[in-house]
Amino acid sequence: MKRGFTLIEVIISMVVLGVIIAAMSAIYAVSLREFKIEKNRNEMQRSINFASDELGKNIKQAINIPENYDTYTRGPETLITELPSIDSDEEYLYNGSDLRTDYIIYYLSGSELHKITLADPLSSRQEVSGSDIIILSNVTNFSCDYDPDVETDVVSCDIALSQNIYNKDITVNATKTAIKRNQE
Repeated sequence: MKRGFTLIEVIISMVVLGVIIAAMSAIYAVSLREFKIEKNRNEMQRSINFASDELGKNIKQAINIPENYDTYTRGPETLITELPSIDSDEEYLYNGSDLRTDYIIYYLSGSELHKITLADPLSSRQEVSGSDIIILSNVTNFSCDYDPDVETDVVSCDIALSQNIYNKDITVNATKTAIKRNQE
């Protein structure tokens, strides 16, 4: 009658157990890598959605999409919006019968999308006036299309972000099409 295991049985058991542990470790490592990639992709998508929603909101509030303002010129990678100045109660501000206005400018510089607010001194946007804020990084495309000759005042902007995560290129895109609702 045998008692216990032979040395060969123990060695075979350890080899089988080692193979199982190695396979489980490889599956865990791949799963963890994919989880981190998806987490970064979701963060990129959240960021691009936030930026495009803010861009759309400013387009809808705009009374004008001017060709130039200060040193900025509207082009494929620059969008200038002229919005009514508002007070803390979100009421329009007037200088006599003339509507006061603020400007919000979006432009691409390298791989960063910037937003500059240039506000009327009485506007509630004055607290951020003059600030040049980077609202997105790793931008590979920012292009806006606006045709002032079209009656509908449609502005369409495309944004693309790209990032290399674990030697895998991840790209997310957003397109925002908005109609300028306010009129001069």
